[in-house]
Amino acid sequence: NTTMHVINNGFVISSKDQIFHAGEVVELSEISLLISQAVKDKEKPVIIQVDQSADATILAKLVSEAKKVAQSVSLATLKNR
Repeated sequence: NTTMHVINNGFVISSKDQIFHAGEVVELSEISLLISQAVKDKEKPVIIQVDQSADATILAKLVSEAKKVAQSVSLATLKNR
């Protein structure tokens, strides 16, 4: 579902453990730079949307990278339909 892969000021971890930012697949090593470029206002939270079957290890690493450059990191989930 490609609509899941675009959220403002944030990242998505797919069910295949891919990390998306602005609809594009990104590597974990790119996270800090992407956040620094995107978040001019340090008060804005970074939002991470996680598929329920994504690997929690990747989530933990993504949160850790985001916290290096962002003051606030939030998790978002999708409601079951």
